[in-house]
Amino acid sequence: MLFSTRSSVALAALGLLSLGALHCSSKSCTTIGCDDGARIQTNISTTVDELPMLKITVCHKDDCASGTPVVTKQTCGPNVVECTPPLVQCKLSGTILTDCSLGAAQPRASYVGPYDVGLDVTFYIDKSKLADGDVYTIRVEKAGVATPLINMTRIATYSTYQPNGEDCAGSCKSALLAQ
Repeated sequence: MLFSTRSSVALAALGLLSLGALHCSSKSCTTIGCDDGARIQTNISTTVDELPMLKITVCHKDDCASGTPVVTKQTCGPNVVECTPPLVQCKLSGTILTDCSLGAAQPRASYVGPYDVGLDVTFYIDKSKLADGDVYTIRVEKAGVATPLINMTRIATYSTYQPNGEDCAGSCKSALLAQ
């Protein structure tokens, strides 16, 4: 048993020495990706029943996309222990590539009546078309209502991100535009 313990200690020490000998002097890079463009987040005060009546239009300069939310109501009622928010799909189409999502800004006991719906739009734009001072707009209109629920304009100041490190390939130019 004593021989086994000494052998284990010797093997452990040899292993630690080996790790020290494997120290690399060259830097390795990851391949984490990122996207060029911008992202805007805001809230809309509305009801679940009003969501399909909304028209969302988003633009980068003169390139725009628009669409209407599609709502699938979840189970919610007196016999349900936990009320889940409705599933809302936000698909926009037009001359610009975007990703749009809508969801309850905060969990609620009930999704009946007005509540804040979080609107999150990501614009995917070629880096060569981005310049500080670019204008982004979001307009949310409700059918039959003259005044838009949201009519937001934001001016972009872009930052360059290098998710793989300064000495590695791959960079993105993007802006997070506040509400």
